Amino acid sequence: MTNAVSPLFEPESVVAHVATHETRFPEVKAGASFVDEIIEITPEYQKAMLQFSEIDEALYAGEVDPGLLARRPISVIGSALFNAHPERGYVHTVQTFSRLLPVPRGEPIAMTGKFTSIDDHPRGWIMHGRFEFRRADGELCLVVSPSALMADPERNTTAPVSKNAPELTVEERLQALYEAGWYTVGEKTCTPERVVGYCGKTRNLIHTDPAYAQSFGFRAPITAGNQMVEWHLEAVRRAHIGEVFEGSVRLQRPVFWDDELSVMRRDVGKAIEFSVVKSDGRIANSSTFKAIS
Repeated sequence: MTNAVSPLFEPESVVAHVATHETRFPEVKAGASFVDEIIEITPEYQKAMLQFSEIDEALYAGEVDPGLLARRPISVIGSALFNAHPERGYVHTVQTFSRLLPVPRGEPIAMTGKFTSIDDHPRGWIMHGRFEFRRADGELCLVVSPSALMADPERNTTAPVSKNAPELTVEERLQALYEAGWYTVGEKTCTPERVVGYCGKTRNLIHTDPAYAQSFGFRAPITAGNQMVEWHLEAVRRAHIGEVFEGSVRLQRPVFWDDELSVMRRDVGKAIEFSVVKSDGRIANSSTFKAIS
């Protein structure tokens, strides 16, 4: 597939200013800091990116979608990784949020961040980071803490060991979800055009190149983790959880660029849980969010 992507979706298109630094991206090691950036999310950019995720732009009115700010850390982490380890794959696994203030659309936002730790993993290594976003007056508005798998190709060629337990049918999986209190609040359909459009001119070909994705054990390119995070943030917004909230999205199974999915919700005490469920009834990713005071 040939990726014809507008310059609007170049990874650097949201960067209004970068602090002077001799190294654009840091080493992949605990404590390494990223270069400070000023981010601007234009109305044109936000509208297009929300369309790729099947989200009505009116949902955010005059505000910046926090998921688009959260997309920038994933981009710079990926650049740091591929500069140092071009042979490794990059799979987003967790995205944690603390949303403290809304951001008016078009306002410049200062981003700072660093790697907090690098942990070993059976399929490679797990990177953890923390990024802070501040409004023009210096107020902290958003904290994003992503985790991502650096996949080692030599550890990702063996198929998973099959389990002895009998496989549940799709109907049985869905029935178990309903009995656990889940109900459907939305539907999503992945297409190569939407997945490639959201990713833009990414260096992470696991989202855009079938052969590259297959080299890491995936049957087809996978939907970007942050695009799936967008679906959870949309559900949070529609749930009217409030301006100040925190939560974490866990990306548990790959979602391929041709999958059809359901977004489900259940309320647990003061928290709201969401799950994105594949057509086979398995949960692909899940989250827990709650309002904070």
